Amino acid sequence: MSLFDRFKKSGKQEIPLKSGTIAKEPSYIMLIPKDGKLPDDISPLMDKLLALTFIKVISKKLTDNGGFELALEYKGAEFKFGAYITDFSLPELFRIGHDFTDEEIRAMETAKLGLESYMVFSGDNCESFHLQIKLLCAMIGNPAGIVDVSGERILSGRWARLAAQSEIPPSPEYLYVVHAVSGDSDDVWMHTHGLNRCGGIELEILHSDKEYYNDQACVINTLASSIVSKGEFIDEYEPIYIMRLSEDTEIVATWISWERAVAMYPKDILGGAKDRTEDHNENTGAVYLYTSEADSRSRRLSPIGIYNSQLRENPILMITTQETERMCRLATERLEYMTKLFESRENFNDFAVIVKVGLEVDEEYKDGDMKEHIWFDIKDIDAKAGRFTAELTQEPYYVKAMKPGDIRECRFDEITDWVVFADGERITPDSVYKLIT
Repeated sequence: MSLFDRFKKSGKQEIPLKSGTIAKEPSYIMLIPKDGKLPDDISPLMDKLLALTFIKVISKKLTDNGGFELALEYKGAEFKFGAYITDFSLPELFRIGHDFTDEEIRAMETAKLGLESYMVFSGDNCESFHLQIKLLCAMIGNPAGIVDVSGERILSGRWARLAAQSEIPPSPEYLYVVHAVSGDSDDVWMHTHGLNRCGGIELEILHSDKEYYNDQACVINTLASSIVSKGEFIDEYEPIYIMRLSEDTEIVATWISWERAVAMYPKDILGGAKDRTEDHNENTGAVYLYTSEADSRSRRLSPIGIYNSQLRENPILMITTQETERMCRLATERLEYMTKLFESRENFNDFAVIVKVGLEVDEEYKDGDMKEHIWFDIKDIDAKAGRFTAELTQEPYYVKAMKPGDIRECRFDEITDWVVFADGERITPDSVYKLIT
């Protein structure tokens, strides 16, 4: 019996179908200064924003809470941005997204006040999130950390400074977080925070388990990243292709409202109605799968767990062209960090660099400018020539002539991502903040 069969017997088909796209909710992000100092009068901080050249301020006003609010234009889109100083205590349940220095930790733990900001995203969500970080760092140039209230995540001040200086927005994964809540039983309830500000519902997986929830996370992450990138989502019961598990198995997902979902389980399930009295009770939906086109037509649902073993192997995740281009731009912008680490590799006991390269796919698989992005292990770099020699580390799906162990001469402009492993540290284009004091 499928989950849909159980739903049919519950007699609750009268619940109206819901839209996966919603009006964007405000994004709340707070900055904690490294020196612990915030002014009594917020006007000087507003003046710093008025002097910025990368935004156009349309209007300004002071607010009743001692803060200010601006209407502004950035990259052709209009935003309402507000800021005020408020009491702060370090949230216990927020995800720590970065490594923090001892100095940053002390500042975060002892802070009594924070600079809170709010903004409704307009147009591209990643660009909007980036703008909010830029504006905060323009007011306070040396933050200890960033508390993303909407995304329930705490980010390093060094990362925020570097992000604010960049022309490239952060990854879609920065705009949401996936929480996995477990109880006394084997059940795990997975749910997101942060997607409502991006114009989509929050996503959930009900009745996961402690052994496989990490493997199932790739499904919810792929869907969440799609919401961030597109600013919209499919409607209830509509199918969406998200990844390939093998040459013969694809994953097609869908979602149903949380009310409809919990009705298919025992009342005491983790994530049931009793766990939703304060939140997770609006604009959220549970993710399921369609295993065939016939299942999609008949709305016959299957749980994520039917593919648990395959999800552990090597699923081909679908990454949007937009995200691939963003990753490539960031990898290129920060390539100097990677090459300098490679040049100093003799200073490390354990060192390796892998790079993702976009390969031309075989003719039978070509669809426009399609490329297969696959990992290579760098053996040598000629930085002046902008070239490197590398060994293929995995089996390509769409380039049959290549196999693991093949050596290839590559150009820097073919790199779409890179990772440095140095004595237990993992450095990526996004985490080069670890190298900054």
